Amino acid sequence: MAILTVKTLGDPVLRRKAETVTTVTPELLRLAEDMLETMYGENGVGLAAPQVGMSVRMFVCDPGPAEGGARTPQVFFNPVLTDLRGKDLTEEGCLSLPGIRAEVERATALRLRAMNTEGSPVEREIAGYLARIVQHETDHVNGILFVDRLGAAQRTLLSPAMKELEKKTKSGVREMAQAGTGRGRPL
Repeated sequence: MAILTVKTLGDPVLRRKAETVTTVTPELLRLAEDMLETMYGENGVGLAAPQVGMSVRMFVCDPGPAEGGARTPQVFFNPVLTDLRGKDLTEEGCLSLPGIRAEVERATALRLRAMNTEGSPVEREIAGYLARIVQHETDHVNGILFVDRLGAAQRTLLSPAMKELEKKTKSGVREMAQAGTGRGRPL
């Protein structure tokens, strides 16, 4: 397994709608393992493939350690959320927006349809903290960041920090392109 580089605000991969996974390949399973290692290394609870530079519809998550429990890693491909219900306003952060946090309204329960690591369809009722994580990560595969869900006043308050992060990211992306550095491993 390997620790991957987490892409930050300003990297174009974060704003693209990711590609559908048709077959779960050994390369995708290896990517999922690397993403889990990266997520745990960053003390995160979720990580979507676009966040590590791969434009595929998959994410990993594990609310266990954050809730004081054991690790329960989960991997989902092609997530579709339906039957969103309830509302909760809670502070969120994101590994792709380090140091930026804000209160985001999310559903408290939902139904998740996805594909599991065996390539089989799964459907689950999800509630509580895991529902928030699943919504956040599904947003990522749709090219949406949590700051896109904020009101104008919150976005204005966070604007200086977001602009600074975007400037640093774009500068780093340019430097990598000039050096001929790859943007992620191929699948």
